[in-house]
Amino acid sequence: FEWSGVKREQFWKDRYNELVLFHSKHDHTRVPEKYPAAPKLHSWVGLQRRQMKLRKEGKKNKLTDERLRLLEVLGMEYQIRSTATWMDRFAESSVLSVSKIPVR
Repeated sequence: FEWSGVKREQFWKDRYNELVLFHSKHDHTRVPEKYPAAPKLHSWVGLQRRQMKLRKEGKKNKLTDERLRLLEVLGMEYQIRSTATWMDRFAESSVLSVSKIPVR
């Protein structure tokens, strides 16, 4: 099964428009895995992130300058996983827990 260039371009535009709607409601581009309003959006966003990462690394990718610009307008990051360690998160939670203790 091979997509024609026109169908592939339309598919990209359709998903991008769904992302624009998602962003307007949630003010970010971290689409949940199960998003009933646009079921294909999560995997499409993941693909765009992989393409952005490849481009950043100077590797072959299918992301045009125009598509990259459109994604960046929405604040799309190529990496969303935190690089913080388990201890960093534990320290943050400890500070939060202590700050909630009432002072008499």
